[in-house]
Amino acid sequence: MVLDERLVAGFIGKTLLIGITDLDAAGQETGRDQLFGTIVRINAAEGIVVETAGREFKLPADMDSFRVAPPGDYRVKSTGELVVNPDLLCTWIRARPSS
Repeated sequence: MVLDERLVAGFIGKTLLIGITDLDAAGQETGRDQLFGTIVRINAAEGIVVETAGREFKLPADMDSFRVAPPGDYRVKSTGELVVNPDLLCTWIRARPSS
């Protein structure tokens, strides 16, 4: 995978709000999760690395998954934390493979 270094540099240090939906092998939703943090690095080997709650969380290096977050307050449902004016949003679906 080749990443555009100029594009990548513009994302470093941005606040990212992440939504993840979990699906079982039949495609039924089994859960949702939200987290947020700061993008610390992006590379082909690790993907998108976000520092969140004192740990690193890795996402695939799909730069097209980001969209600009409309200004406002976003509440993380699981923790109640308030994220004010994040820079970017992304959503992912994590599906279990069928057996």
